[in-house]
Amino acid sequence: MSYHEFPKKWEKKLLAQWPLYHRLPDLLKQSLKERINLFLAEKNFIGCNGFVVSEEHKLFIAAQACLLIINKPFEYFDKLHSILIYPSAFIVNRNQLLGNGTVSENRNINSGEAWETGKIILSWDDAYSGMIDITDGHNVVFHEFAHLLDNTNGSANGAPLLQHANNYDQWSQTFSIAFDRLQKSINNGHQNVFDPYGATNPGEFFAVTSELFFEKSKLFQQHEPELHQQLVKFYAVDPALW
Repeated sequence: MSYHEFPKKWEKKLLAQWPLYHRLPDLLKQSLKERINLFLAEKNFIGCNGFVVSEEHKLFIAAQACLLIINKPFEYFDKLHSILIYPSAFIVNRNQLLGNGTVSENRNINSGEAWETGKIILSWDDAYSGMIDITDGHNVVFHEFAHLLDNTNGSANGAPLLQHANNYDQWSQTFSIAFDRLQKSINNGHQNVFDPYGATNPGEFFAVTSELFFEKSKLFQQHEPELHQQLVKFYAVDPALW
């Protein structure tokens, strides 16, 4: 990976506005800056609904996204070509074919989406609030880019591309047990460390788990040690040590 000098003004912005950046060891900061440089050089940012994309917007989104591959090859983002940014949460209309042959139109308000065609869509308000608050376990950039990593293996089904083929059995078993436990916990009305949205399907569970892993890693490790260890292997970092 080639390295270009990282502007001092960018580092000042990260230090001033992203608390998680303070926690990184120096070697990881260096790795992150290299990936940010590549991300900003290669990826296309598009403003939507009148949103004007600034250098700072690009920097903050790139920094959060690249944290997920801070110790992984940049090629994990090869499929991504565009990041579309709305000023705030955006409305998505989708048609659903029902069993009786009729079509139902669903209208949803979203803060982010990851498309298999190589696009990430983000609400800037949510991307920024998720960056400055690292105590709530919610980060839309982590969430959507986790979907992107999940898609690397063909589809966002909660089983991303692992380093070795023989790792899938343990991954599948660990995630399936935790996913079933979350669904039962929600059905019984019990509180859980996970966002209930993670119980939607295995793909969403992986994305929600990734948010927790990077933002509330010690709590996550305490409640789900086996799941935490699987993510340590996958992301090649342990945020609980930062």
